Amino acid sequence: MEETNFTPQPPLSPQPGEPSGAPEAAESPSSAPAFDRPEGAADFPPPPAAGGEAPPVPPVAPPLSPVKQAKKALRRCSNRNSLLLLLLVVGTNLVALGVLMAMKLLGVRMSTTAFDTVANLISYGSLYLVMAPLLLLIGNAGQPHKVRTYFTKPKASGKEIAKWTLIGVGLTYGVSYVFNFLFTIIQLLFGVELAAPSLVTDTGFANALISFFFMALAAPLMEELIFRGTLLCHTLSFGSWFAIVVVGVSFGLTHMNYQQLFYAIMMGIAAGFVAVKAQSIWPALGIHLSINLIGATQSILAGHIDLSVLTGGGSSRYVMTYLLSKLPYLLPILLLSLLCLAAAVSGFVLFVIEAVNHKDTFRLENPCTVLTPAQKAATYLSAPGTILTLAVMLGMTVCNALGVL
Repeated sequence: MEETNFTPQPPLSPQPGEPSGAPEAAESPSSAPAFDRPEGAADFPPPPAAGGEAPPVPPVAPPLSPVKQAKKALRRCSNRNSLLLLLLVVGTNLVALGVLMAMKLLGVRMSTTAFDTVANLISYGSLYLVMAPLLLLIGNAGQPHKVRTYFTKPKASGKEIAKWTLIGVGLTYGVSYVFNFLFTIIQLLFGVELAAPSLVTDTGFANALISFFFMALAAPLMEELIFRGTLLCHTLSFGSWFAIVVVGVSFGLTHMNYQQLFYAIMMGIAAGFVAVKAQSIWPALGIHLSINLIGATQSILAGHIDLSVLTGGGSSRYVMTYLLSKLPYLLPILLLSLLCLAAAVSGFVLFVIEAVNHKDTFRLENPCTVLTPAQKAATYLSAPGTILTLAVMLGMTVCNALGVL
């Protein structure tokens, strides 16, 4: 049977019979194995060289304690994960910029509307068709887990998967509502206006097709393969909950805008949890697809509505007439918004019921018991590659919020 990708690596905790936190005592010379020296060689130590002086014996570094071994391995894992994400972010922008510059050098001319459509296609294509597959090749090279191993049959019933999909989607929308409200209050209290990314698709069949394909289909698939596949599997041997939270936070930070930061973290944690429980990427993909499908549909529909009509100071009769003319677009948006609100309420209720009545559900494997959660967090965040990647992502998030970029 093919080895499942979600099986943690051998534990880093002390094995039965091995003392915790202290290296094993060195074997005595008399008990040293003889198979690593030629037959008939003299016993250790070697005889003195000519002149009566014994040859110098090179110093032997003492073995690392289990704690230091675990920290070293975790820091290496942190660097690997973070540098892969940095490659994704930087590489995507470089590829997109390179294509646009090549078009300019070749003298390609087009209307502003056509250029915006092409630029949108290049931006999405650079991320999901170029850099994401490259990242999967690099991230899975030399690893026991491969892309094909992520799609194992879930070790959970259809009823359980449906329940946790609803919980994941509901908690994601709930966190989104809470933080949107908090950011609105912050802007009112401090008199600042944060620049939110435009989630409205421009009108036109080409724009709608691009947004739907990449937002609703390509993004969930490629992002889940990267985060709940490659990065999660890299980190599982240090504890399931630790891996879920670390990868979930990384997922939120890669969006690099304040409006999507917290609900993306919540979605990443929920998707990571169901992936570990089911030992398959399919349930996580279901949560991601559901959220992005609703978002893409609302984005395409909203592109047909001019919101400035509502704030332009026109007469109430004119506004009402305009809204009635846009009912084919407004009505689905309203129904989807009500569906999201219902999912948030029911998902939260189901989560509370599960937490109260089935506490064992949340108990996950922790192969690395030699490090406390605080030690794991400190070690992971202190890796040089992670420090650099966090600085870039947080800096981009702040710049985007202030409208600098």
